Amino acid sequence: MRGTGSRAGRDDPSIGERHGAGAAGRGVNDRTATLNAAYADLLRRTERLERSNADLEALGQELAHDLSEGVATIAFFAEALEATLGTDLDEAARHELDGIRAGVNRAQSLISATLRSAGRAPGPDRGRPVDTNAVLDEALANLHVRRKQAGAKISAEPLPPVSGHGPELSRLFQNLLANAIRFRDSSRQLRIRIGARRQERRWRFEIADNGIGIDRDGAALADPPEGPVAPAEHPGLGLRLCRRIVEANGGRLRLEPAPDGPGTVVSFDLPAVEASGRRLQR
Repeated sequence: MRGTGSRAGRDDPSIGERHGAGAAGRGVNDRTATLNAAYADLLRRTERLERSNADLEALGQELAHDLSEGVATIAFFAEALEATLGTDLDEAARHELDGIRAGVNRAQSLISATLRSAGRAPGPDRGRPVDTNAVLDEALANLHVRRKQAGAKISAEPLPPVSGHGPELSRLFQNLLANAIRFRDSSRQLRIRIGARRQERRWRFEIADNGIGIDRDGAALADPPEGPVAPAEHPGLGLRLCRRIVEANGGRLRLEPAPDGPGTVVSFDLPAVEASGRRLQR
């Protein structure tokens, strides 16, 4: 009987199937447990990221508030100085006060734009026709002192209108030009060329400089590290903000070595607009 039972055990396929089903079941359970653990880890990371983003937004709000107070203080003393001196102000002094007031207005505009771009929701004016010549003029005005100190020579072609958000695009140009000024080569005069060329329903803007340049692998600077790195250690930190602005306005940021010598070319695409002012659909 034992032999018969043994043979039955070996020959009965249902027993092997049951053993196989058990092994398969354990495998499925193991994979399920692994996936559940990975999902739980992803949830924890997401929660930490959301908390970090919330902290950064709160810090940005506080910083913008402090900056606003400082700018308001400058405006107050400029007005007080004008009221105190009255008719004793000569033409040069009035010109300087006008420059202070213009700087205050630009700073207030930049603070407002920073708050909008740092928030989760897009700004209400994004996607409207923007005069990029006016945007560039504002960025150059904000960089007047730095350009003068660096002895930078900046030339620009007439620029086309695009679909976007004016204050954000002004910050974009200002940050990219400031980056070029910062990473200039002290052995030669800094030259920056700004232009745009049509590509179907978009415009590709280019800001080319003859600065210290980057390696062929330097295009990765368009994706700078996420960790806390000092600005002096990584020239791409300012590009993170620029990339966010370009992408929020429907484009893409690129960074390449200059093709005809030392320097860097930063390019970005923005949607074109029709003569009627409507954005061209892709």
